[in-house]
Amino acid sequence: PLVRIPGSMPQRADKSGHCKMRFDVSPEGQPFNVTAKKCTTSILERASIKNVQKWKYNPKIVDGRAVSRTGVESTIRFKLSDERGRLIPE
Repeated sequence: PLVRIPGSMPQRADKSGHCKMRFDVSPEGQPFNVTAKKCTTSILERASIKNVQKWKYNPKIVDGRAVSRTGVESTIRFKLSDERGRLIPE
């Protein structure tokens, strides 16, 4: 991706986690049809979808034309630390 904004941890989350995402990319490089295939906790699903929708990709060029891509997958990781800076595991 040209732009990949890091995920922000939902306030209700009480441990680290991740979401495996699946989406399509328009000819203009904008993700759409964004879904969470699997998340370690449902609290992360909405934040992950909103995050991916802000990403931007280079267009895929076929025969000199920009075309959409389907079935792009990526994993978003959320890391939560305690007051001492220690990682709270998944």
